[in-house]
Amino acid sequence: MASQQLVALFILFDACERDLVAQLRTIKLDAGATLLNEEERQRARGRRQRRESASSEGLDDHDLLYDLDIGDKFSVLMRHKAALDEVTRTYYTTQTVTIEKAIPVRNTVMHGRPLTTTEYVTGFSVANELRKTPAYWPVLESAFQKFEEDPQAFLTSAIGFLDAERPPETLHNLPEPDYDDTGFLPRPELERTFERSWPVETR
Repeated sequence: MASQQLVALFILFDACERDLVAQLRTIKLDAGATLLNEEERQRARGRRQRRESASSEGLDDHDLLYDLDIGDKFSVLMRHKAALDEVTRTYYTTQTVTIEKAIPVRNTVMHGRPLTTTEYVTGFSVANELRKTPAYWPVLESAFQKFEEDPQAFLTSAIGFLDAERPPETLHNLPEPDYDDTGFLPRPELERTFERSWPVETR
């Protein structure tokens, strides 16, 4: 799909995640309870450090929410759903399937991978479904309205947003590794072959 469509979905998914963060920040925790578990906290810290090459020390769980993806954020929300009022709790519970559909498309978009027609349709379908209840998704609703009113102006402003918010990176269609350590794998036989064939310098 065209890069403009990728940019549009990037902004819309970012808006969804900002709305989820806003909801999570309203949760009142019991004494001694924490918003994130240790695995989520470490994952968020690792992502922030890789993105900004800076320490995340001193940041609390509310700050680290922005470094979790949409699936993580929704998982945190569902884990603390007992702290929500009944109407809000029921609403988010009914959106589980919609969010699950969004996760793989969001990952494609946010990692700059080529977007298929199916993913494009699914992404906008999810955004349209969520905006039916704008009280829960005000940032998404605002972004979608701007997109509908003037798509070109929306995309132009989005470029500035991406320049400010996204770190420089090479876009590719490689799958994301499921591990953080990406060191070289040792290949002793190949290394010995190279050593035997390497010309020896003589004087």
